[in-house]
Amino acid sequence: MKNLLKLALAMVVLCHAAVISINIGAFFVAPFACEWYIWFPVCTIVARVVFGGGVCPLTVLENKIREKLGMKKIDGFVSHYFFKKKR
Repeated sequence: MKNLLKLALAMVVLCHAAVISINIGAFFVAPFACEWYIWFPVCTIVARVVFGGGVCPLTVLENKIREKLGMKKIDGFVSHYFFKKKR
């Protein structure tokens, strides 16, 4: 059971990283690939999700799995995996 939860956690982390990578790519590619009335709302939505401070469903799912494994919860995916916390 524990190995299955570890696999699920790894899959959630990989999926989350893929979603973030695609969103970053879309933010920079869309203005050159689409008409302005398509890319502007898309980039606005991406920026709102990234900087809006809302709770991502994938982070909630990751925290549930981490809790079942006895691991500490994370505040945010990017802050946990990409930025070092000051101590």
